Amino acid sequence: MSQTSSTSPGTKKVNPLFIFVAVLGLFTVGAAELLKATAGYDDMGWIIAQWLVVLGSVLIAIAPVAYLGTLKKRIGILAVTLSSLAFLARAAAELPTLIDLAYENDRFWGPFFYRAVGASYLMIAISIFSILWLKEERQSRHERSPELSIAPDFRTLAAIGVTTLIISISYFLGATPGTGGRMPNILATAGPLIIVVVLIATFVQSSKLFGRTSVVLGILAFAISGLGSFPWAISDNTLTSDTWVRFLGNGCSGIFHLMLGLVLFSAAKFSKDSHATGRN
Repeated sequence: MSQTSSTSPGTKKVNPLFIFVAVLGLFTVGAAELLKATAGYDDMGWIIAQWLVVLGSVLIAIAPVAYLGTLKKRIGILAVTLSSLAFLARAAAELPTLIDLAYENDRFWGPFFYRAVGASYLMIAISIFSILWLKEERQSRHERSPELSIAPDFRTLAAIGVTTLIISISYFLGATPGTGGRMPNILATAGPLIIVVVLIATFVQSSKLFGRTSVVLGILAFAISGLGSFPWAISDNTLTSDTWVRFLGNGCSGIFHLMLGLVLFSAAKFSKDSHATGRN
């Protein structure tokens, strides 16, 4: 199934407010995770980082509102709604320990963080699969409207959907300490690598849609995301230091979110430049 000329980036306008709010949210979450990588669990820096994660996640959740009309037509109301709810769930994951740090050891609230983050990834996975179905349905009826075009190809969408589903499972398994052995970390490592492989395999086509810089940054971002769990995917005892846990786990997550922000910004700039070139 080939893409028609109507789906080229030159036919699409990008809402600058949507991009600004989403990028700001990703940068805020990234900065918060990097702060967590250097702060102790009971330090004021950790509390500030939690609030920044909440703020950044809420910003990402409300970003589609600035682009709701176009997004609803292009990817469907289900995908837009679930994506926003996913980041609200990510914000909610931080709230119990913000209210009281003692909740971290509570039988219910302790695992709540992992379940909330797992639910957020699950909602993103469902939203991606709904977009995949919508793309297939439109191509089956030979839809040509630029307003309804979905740029990523089937392999990329499927890879993102499968990856977010795998990461969701890893968090749900991690909600109960000792459950699944190394499996949560194995899944958290393998999931992002699926996207890395697909982006490399579709590099030429993806570069035409989003720009070479965006694709390269995307490959590096997901490779770093997988690195955050890699040592513990090999062995539970690879690194036992709490400092290393935060440095790799939160540190890689921070870099991942910062790079995703750059991916979005770069892709938006590429789309804008392509649109301007198309008009001229």
